[in-house]
Amino acid sequence: MDVYVSLLKADTVNNIDGYIYRIAHNVYARFVNEETKDRHISINDIEVPCENNFTVGIEKDETFIRLRREIAHLSNIRREIVVMHYFQKLGLNEVAQKLDMPHGTVKWHLHDAKKQIKDGFNMRGRE
Repeated sequence: MDVYVSLLKADTVNNIDGYIYRIAHNVYARFVNEETKDRHISINDIEVPCENNFTVGIEKDETFIRLRREIAHLSNIRREIVVMHYFQKLGLNEVAQKLDMPHGTVKWHLHDAKKQIKDGFNMRGRE
């Protein structure tokens, strides 16, 4: 249905396969977001406690594996901040309170962690 509606709105589509794939990817991403809302992920062993285990297909995805590897390369404190902020959906103030750190320090660690993950993706992506 989403593909049909989107095609009606599009003027031209140069790559129909890529266009349909992108729509399907976005629909699936919205589904996963809804299914995993308010659920927690343990970054150490990447377990998602939910009834419908959608991770079976994702774990084989190269990007997911690379992201998991890059997060594992972070220091303990940065890994903990990334997990709390992005996977447990805590705000920076909440993370700072739980870790008993100043807000600015948490923000700095998060910024450096994102840079380290990005650099790792770029460096290891060329191998």
